[in-house]
Amino acid sequence: MSLKKCPECHKKVSDQATHCVKCGYPFRKNKVVHMHIPEFEDMKITLKEINRNLEEMKQSDIDENSISISFFKIGIIAPLFIIFLIPLVAAITSTLDAFTEFSILFIVIAITFVVSLISMAVLMFLANLERKKSKKRFIKHLSAICVIIICVYIAISVSLYIIYDIFIHDEKMKTCFMIHAFFGGGGLAISSMIQEVWHTKDKPFIFAFISLVCALIVGIIT
Repeated sequence: MSLKKCPECHKKVSDQATHCVKCGYPFRKNKVVHMHIPEFEDMKITLKEINRNLEEMKQSDIDENSISISFFKIGIIAPLFIIFLIPLVAAITSTLDAFTEFSILFIVIAITFVVSLISMAVLMFLANLERKKSKKRFIKHLSAICVIIICVYIAISVSLYIIYDIFIHDEKMKTCFMIHAFFGGGGLAISSMIQEVWHTKDKPFIFAFISLVCALIVGIIT
C-alpha cells in the first residue's frame, strides 16, 4: 500500500482512502452508474419521431399559409392598381381637354401632378425601407415630405375647383380639377393600402381587405 499527500492539509494517507482522515478532504467522487433500460431508449426514439413529424407539419402549414397569403396579396393589389389607373387616365385626359392652350396654370397643374405621382410611388418604396430600417430617421422624414407634396397637390386642386365653381363657372375646368383632387386623395389612400397589404402576414386582415376592395369596386361600378 502506498501513501499520498492530502492536497488540503498535506498529511500522508493511503492511496486507497476516499477522504483524508484528518481534514475530511474527498479524494474520489462518487461514480454515477448509468442503467441501460430498453423501454426508455424506445421512448426516446418515439419522442424524436413525434417531434420530427410535428416540425414537418408546422413547416408545411407555414408554406401553405405563405402561398395562400401571397396569392391573396396579388389578387388584392391588382384591382387596387386598376382602381388607381382609372383616375390617373381620367386626370390626364380631362387636363388635355380643359386646357386647349398652354398657360401658367396648365404648367402648375402638370408639375404638381407629375411630382405627386412620383411621390406616391416613392412613398410605397420608402414604406418598405422604413420597415427594414426603422431606426433611420431620414426615411421617415422623406415619407413625410412625400405625403406633404401629395396633400399640397390635393389642396391646389380643391382650391381651383372651388374658384372655378363659384367665380368663373367653367364646367370643363371644374371637372378637371375635381378629377385631380379625386386622384390625389385616392392615390394617397391606395398607395397606403398597397404597402400595408404587401407587408402584412395576418390572414384575417387579408380577408377583411378583400371585402373592402369588393365593396369599393361595386361602389365605383354602381
